Amino acid sequence: MLIGVILATVALFALSWPGAADTPSKSSVDAPFTIVAMGDAPYSDPLDYLRFSGLIHTINALGPAFSVHVGDIKSGSRPCTDRRLTRIRDYFNDFNSALIYTPGDNEWTDCHRLPAGGWDPLDRLDLLRRTYFATAESHGKNPIRLTRQSDDKRFRKFVENARWDHGGVGFLTAYVVGSYNNAERRDAAARAEFKERDKASSTWIADGFAWARGTDKKGLVIFIHADPLRGRDHDRKVGRPFGRTVKALKQGALTFKKPVLVVHGDFHEYKLDKPFATASGKTIENLTRLEVQGAPEVWATRIDIDPSTESLFRIAPLEPVGGQPPPD
Repeated sequence: MLIGVILATVALFALSWPGAADTPSKSSVDAPFTIVAMGDAPYSDPLDYLRFSGLIHTINALGPAFSVHVGDIKSGSRPCTDRRLTRIRDYFNDFNSALIYTPGDNEWTDCHRLPAGGWDPLDRLDLLRRTYFATAESHGKNPIRLTRQSDDKRFRKFVENARWDHGGVGFLTAYVVGSYNNAERRDAAARAEFKERDKASSTWIADGFAWARGTDKKGLVIFIHADPLRGRDHDRKVGRPFGRTVKALKQGALTFKKPVLVVHGDFHEYKLDKPFATASGKTIENLTRLEVQGAPEVWATRIDIDPSTESLFRIAPLEPVGGQPPPD
């Protein structure tokens, strides 16, 4: 089966990581835990919402410490109505444990397109912030408290940029989205929005690494929506939409030196690799990238974290309940 092939591939990949022998760290007394990451779903009505309910059931049966949705809660071709943009909130609150969300581009950046209803993207962004980020708590039946960038008076509006820790490991969301990070030169408002958010999110990533170093975290996991590397193919066209993000990730990982995992969606293709490199072309070995599955799949990835090991992460697609395959 395809899942079996993927799991075998991931297992072989994990064994090639530095420290994959899982030698216990002398200072660690923290128990292993599991988190789940997903994104780019649900898209289609009503089937994808039924599949998403099934996914929530599977995740609840697993009982992770928390789950994260990396954005795109609707198809880019579906109208950006209030109902469509807020509908998923009730599903988020069906998670038994905490659910943390960072938005994608389909929820607002792309809403100016005619199939999406020709909305003002900034109006839709305001709706998302009011709906999903009204308080400094996650979603889910057992929400967790989040530290948010909006606590800093310089970045008051960026309520979606959050961080938290669990088991001695740091986690953060940074608002970096597909469609070239809204850097397309559509109008003055879009350009201003991109510049402000790009500065805020890259600063938040850099601050996250400083926080992880200062509090001696065993590793750091960063959740964004966009694939910041594939998007760089279009840098000349749209003014380097991911340049600051990539720079913050590389510099942070090189100074932190411990395991760093960047989790994103955007292109809907399950991917686990080490694509980040220094200016000289040397792979940054402690910086791993995970791209989660997306529509037409409505599924998720399981990330097992053992703070007592040097490799820290073991990653594979989530196994369905009862050994059944995920929905097509």
